[in-house]
Amino acid sequence: MYVKKIKLANFKSFKGENNIFEFSPHINYFVGNNNAGKSTVIEALEFMSSPHADGESYKNTQCGEKQASYVELTLAGNDIETQLDKSNVTSAKAKTIKNCIITKQDEQCLIVRRNLDSSKAIYFLRKNEENGDFSLENVTGIDKPFTAFFSPTVFHATDTPDDVLDFGTRKILGTLIGTKTKDLANSPEWGRFLQSYDDVFSSTGKYSEMLKDLNESLSKYTREQFPSVTVSFAFDKPEASSFVKMGKTRVDDGVETDLDQKGTGLQRAVAFAALREYARIISNHTQDSETGVDNLFLCVDEPEIWMHPKAQKQLAKTLVTISATNQVWISTHSPYILQGAFEPSNDANLLIFTDDHNAQNRVQKSTNFGKLHPGIPSLAEITYEAFQIPTIEYCLELFGLLLINISDMINTSSNKLRLTTVNSILKSTSFNLPKEYQESKNRFDSRKHNADNSWNLPIVNEVLPVYIRNVNDHPESISEKPQAIAYFRKNNENDLADKLTDLNNTYTEDDLKKAIEILLRAIPRCQELKQEGCWKWDSDAKDLIRN
Repeated sequence: MYVKKIKLANFKSFKGENNIFEFSPHINYFVGNNNAGKSTVIEALEFMSSPHADGESYKNTQCGEKQASYVELTLAGNDIETQLDKSNVTSAKAKTIKNCIITKQDEQCLIVRRNLDSSKAIYFLRKNEENGDFSLENVTGIDKPFTAFFSPTVFHATDTPDDVLDFGTRKILGTLIGTKTKDLANSPEWGRFLQSYDDVFSSTGKYSEMLKDLNESLSKYTREQFPSVTVSFAFDKPEASSFVKMGKTRVDDGVETDLDQKGTGLQRAVAFAALREYARIISNHTQDSETGVDNLFLCVDEPEIWMHPKAQKQLAKTLVTISATNQVWISTHSPYILQGAFEPSNDANLLIFTDDHNAQNRVQKSTNFGKLHPGIPSLAEITYEAFQIPTIEYCLELFGLLLINISDMINTSSNKLRLTTVNSILKSTSFNLPKEYQESKNRFDSRKHNADNSWNLPIVNEVLPVYIRNVNDHPESISEKPQAIAYFRKNNENDLADKLTDLNNTYTEDDLKKAIEILLRAIPRCQELKQEGCWKWDSDAKDLIRN
């Protein structure tokens, strides 16, 4: 069973009812700037299992009184009934929920909605057997049965490691301990414990004997109004699982104390260790069907806040391992965490958010990107699209793609394509780039150095993408600049020597951003020209002409 999709209607910054997010059954990554809505999607998942949440506080501020505001969840998978049977939902309530399961495209689905103005009630999409119509009904009364069935584990960016190491049955550490101790109830030690418990807490035990006077006093005073009443106390036998919640994590680093009394670094290290152990058990579970680990819906918001880059890379692998048998959502800014999205076996879903809340395509799938490999964007492209950060890696990726497209356009091998020709094409009239994208810079070119130690004119003027490519690929050029300056001063060409002095073969982040913008415009322009016919570069005319 997995969350197939979630729909947000006027939920926080998501206005209207067309905000639909489809998920992978395994691992889902959300990337984008702060305030783009990544954490909001995780909050919506959590809201579905939070009947006591204040729904009004989640409403979009521009939502009118008559506009619908809700979160709608679609659970899918042909094991929904099995998961209901394994849950803590009573058999009667489980049967009621099973009656709401519908089949779509050969897959069982359970569609559930929680309204923001009545968050204590849960509504299931149900088919009317008489007329075949579907309607949303509150079939379980209060929604405790559903929250017992669907309760994601959420690590917020603001959570402390102590939250991770909570002993609750829906937390990582509580799950680990529960798994390891599940057979305790069948052990002779537990039998002896229950016998001792009876000796103390049964109706004839020591504890009950100590309360005898209190029972008699309460009975006496109650009988003044109800003559035939007797008051007494009874104590149920504990379940083995109840002791997990009473646990604490102790750490001895020279002084043994509770973990929450240690430094944040040590707390985070132990929390990370719990995640890794959970991943190890999950991994074993895929090979050994008898290893019992309950399915977990795991949401992790900005896990990079916890750790340094090496630990982030290890955490990325851990979360991928967990996603083999559990559904995982990760909101992140970290390229190290994102590396897990590029493993081909992951079945990963990557959503890229923009912080422009009015954008038509505010959230896009990564499959909409991929300049080099359609549908598979590089990490450099994601960094640019999600965070608007230009990188030399992305610039060079695009430059390589430009060479391929120009080669196709003029029907020549990219190996034979000279960068001087590329530079001229980008500035040519036929290529028709706007003037602001024809900006060029002077560069010192050491290849103008002759074998006899003389120099030709070593200053070349290049359009930004060509300039940045050459500066990056030929950093050794600048080391020969002093020789060139000395040569031209010796030959009384001081104006040229002065110009060389000011050339450092460097570029700014603004230059890099502008070069990427030029390339993103130039590549489609090549494709347009190719569709118009065959072209060739005329070096005499310094322009493209039809072949």
